[in-house]
Amino acid sequence: DESLFCRFPARRAWLEDELNISFGQGECQAYDALVSKMDPQKVTLVFPTAHINSPASMFGHTFMRIDSSMDSKLMSYAINYAAQTDETNGITFAYKGLFGGYLGFYSMLPYYEKLKEYRDSESRDIWEYDLNLTHDEVMAMVRHIWELQHINSWYFFFDENCSYHMLWLAEIARPSVHLRDHFTYHVAPPETVRAFAEEGLVGTKHFRPSKRTKLLAYEKQLTNTSIQTAKALASGQPIEEDITDSSMQHRYTLEAAAELVEYDYIGGKLTKEVYVKRYHELLSARAILGQGEVLSIDEKSNPDTAHHAARISIAQGWYDYRSPLLIGIRPVFHDLSEDDTGHLSGAQIEF
Repeated sequence: DESLFCRFPARRAWLEDELNISFGQGECQAYDALVSKMDPQKVTLVFPTAHINSPASMFGHTFMRIDSSMDSKLMSYAINYAAQTDETNGITFAYKGLFGGYLGFYSMLPYYEKLKEYRDSESRDIWEYDLNLTHDEVMAMVRHIWELQHINSWYFFFDENCSYHMLWLAEIARPSVHLRDHFTYHVAPPETVRAFAEEGLVGTKHFRPSKRTKLLAYEKQLTNTSIQTAKALASGQPIEEDITDSSMQHRYTLEAAAELVEYDYIGGKLTKEVYVKRYHELLSARAILGQGEVLSIDEKSNPDTAHHAARISIAQGWYDYRSPLLIGIRPVFHDLSEDDTGHLSGAQIEF
């Protein structure tokens, strides 16, 4: 496994293709075991929306998911690039992030772990973009990822960040695309989604709502009385007999209460023992009512339909009987005066 033959499968494949030669079929136990475990068939670009309260994620995030032949994607592997930080001082964190004071590493972990982090813990909606890569292109990406194990590079928040390295992975898989040419001084995660679409890499799109989005969807379906009942049930109030009749309102009430219990547990408001007991009781009561209508969740606007990140503006103002000319420059993201299609509604970042 420590031979050059096994350590550099991507370079070996490139040399074989370019020189029209073969190095044989040597045995590489670690690499072969990984490929067998991953069963790489397709690749999906994943975009968790912006997390305004986190400096490292306030523009969003992107990572890859290597999909197997299984129907469920939860056990697929997520390929992530991030800086290793242990800094608690905000000023130092910002300085190092902007000027390459941190090392960035690739990591690989089950997709359900990333869902717990982004969708559940941080209540971020997630967009998934299936890429139309061939199996050979998928394997080229996997071989490259193998070679990048334990390899680090300087992390720069504005350009050589998580999204920039996803561009590299896609270009390794399909050298005919030129994703990095779409960017100059900064690489914003929402803009990378647009670049993938413009290069013709995106196939099917999927939306995974966050816990918060699901709770708000239940709120729209419930009466005020049912909302209060769901809150009471989530706080531990015993389930009354009349709520176990089969009306859709009661079904949604129990479902919303179960979602709220899970939301409170993720937020650290409940112990595991209390969470398991309440969650099981609510789901058991809901199961008695049988199948009902699937909750309708309004799909958020797609990030690749958002306006471009940079903006130069000219405006005429009126103040104290004067009419000043206003010139503005916004290097990245979005403010409240702009169309919020593809952005977090009601959120902005001031520079």
